[in-house]
Amino acid sequence: RHRMLKKGFVYWYNFVSQFTASWKLTSDISGLSTALNSNPGFVAPAVSEGLFESKTYPAIDKDGIYYFHVRFQNNKGWGPTNHYRIALDTQPPVPFKINVEGGLVSDNPSPKITFNTADSFSGLINYDVTVNSEKSIVTSDPEFVFPPLKPGEYTIRVRALDHAGNNIEDRVKIEILPIEPPIITSITKKVIIGSDNRLTVKGTAIIGADVIVAIEDKNKFLVLEGESKTNSQGEWEFNFDKELRRGDYVVTVKARDSRGAMSLPTESAKVQFVEKPIISLFGFDITLRLLLF
Repeated sequence: RHRMLKKGFVYWYNFVSQFTASWKLTSDISGLSTALNSNPGFVAPAVSEGLFESKTYPAIDKDGIYYFHVRFQNNKGWGPTNHYRIALDTQPPVPFKINVEGGLVSDNPSPKITFNTADSFSGLINYDVTVNSEKSIVTSDPEFVFPPLKPGEYTIRVRALDHAGNNIEDRVKIEILPIEPPIITSITKKVIIGSDNRLTVKGTAIIGADVIVAIEDKNKFLVLEGESKTNSQGEWEFNFDKELRRGDYVVTVKARDSRGAMSLPTESAKVQFVEKPIISLFGFDITLRLLLF
């Protein structure tokens, strides 16, 4: 694909083809002189090539900065030489490698990557950093620190772009390991709606961790989520104050350390929210709903 990008007030082209320079002649012009070279201050010779309003040149076969010069003659003589700059860069930046500090497999949720390259003609404009298929992040720095990533595998792509639109990229796969998961030591298995009891979850986790407790319905829809923190012994407790509708639910717990590193969730613990019984008969709770039937 042909591209032309502007660097300051200079346009850079990344394709090679013949090109045509054109202009409009006024009625007083009696001659003109043209030239194409790499000399920005070149003075076109005071020798007329005739009268014409365009000139086509073959493709330039080497990257670099060139100048088209044109000079006009009228009844007062030759005027100054006009210059048009043509900057050509068809080559991508120099190949590079992504370096992941701490290694490709780590429990660090915010790995730092470094990358560096150069471009000999138009110069680098920026880097695009992409994680999996998410939207790329544009940076001009040859390093990047990721926001906390969840445990899992990721494909990191860094693409270097120059001012002519040429690019080159490198990819690397990393794995973010989970930290030690919390343990649920006790949980309220049955919560009676309308009573004073509530859903309480207790357990242990790594010291200083935030503990994220989630409750989902039978369709795995998140109903409630809250956080607690471990004490100096690694113990934690969370109380759900909100009363839920009658039904079956599951509770899972995850831990997050001070770096933002996450654990995998615990196995699901089942919880029931039931209506308050009116009477108990032979060890069975009789609710208002049953009495109405």
